Amino acid sequence: VKTRTSSDMLRATKATVWLNGVRVGEHLGNWAPFTLSLADAWKASGENMLVVRVEELPAHFSAGFAREMGRIAGGDSHFGGLWQDVTLFATGDAHLSDLFVKPRLVEKSARIRLEVRARTSTAARVVVSVTDPAGNLVSRREEAVSPAVPQPETWSGPREVDLTLDVPNPRVWSPQSPVLYTATAEVHAGDRLSDRRVMRFGMRSVECKGTQVLLNGEPLMVRGVLHWGYYPDLLNIDPSEDQIRREFRDLRASGFNLV
Repeated sequence: VKTRTSSDMLRATKATVWLNGVRVGEHLGNWAPFTLSLADAWKASGENMLVVRVEELPAHFSAGFAREMGRIAGGDSHFGGLWQDVTLFATGDAHLSDLFVKPRLVEKSARIRLEVRARTSTAARVVVSVTDPAGNLVSRREEAVSPAVPQPETWSGPREVDLTLDVPNPRVWSPQSPVLYTATAEVHAGDRLSDRRVMRFGMRSVECKGTQVLLNGEPLMVRGVLHWGYYPDLLNIDPSEDQIRREFRDLRASGFNLV
């Protein structure tokens, strides 16, 4: 059993985590997700209590730019706390610690990189697939991974798996037609599914030539807006999904293509 923060959950410098009174780990630095194993303190029956202590370390280099912006403006700013989700998830003897998809439009393929961690010397098997925007299977690959475990009952370091899957006749992503493909990565320990991750991505290319930005080989005039996410009626930045979608629609209707 592990706990994973969302990408913007932590707003402070240091977080320390306890489960049932047992310290299970800490994370230093804000604006970043982190994952901790709860296996050593988890109770299979009864209640489990997860406690997170958040500290602001003003003099630490990872305190973030918000405090520095406050100083530049002639004042000071302090911030900290948790918001958004903390996710509790269970895996088997192997799990996926990272998944990254790089579309390759010209080559009509997608490069998928993932990291596998394990607490068993048994060979794991990775299965990666890509489906199109309609949900149809486009391609699928398998690869065996032999994780090295230094000691019994400890998680091994990450083993990177780098695969390229074909995406024939790709539907091209653009701001006007934001069609998305789906990459699904699974890791099997023995004959059992141990962990699974899903990521959506668009088939597009981005490059620079001189002073021009090219999207899918065509010049793109970037029209951006800086959205601080300031909501006076809220204590923090936590708008609903409907509100976020409405804001994106309004921004695009106003001629912007970058936020």
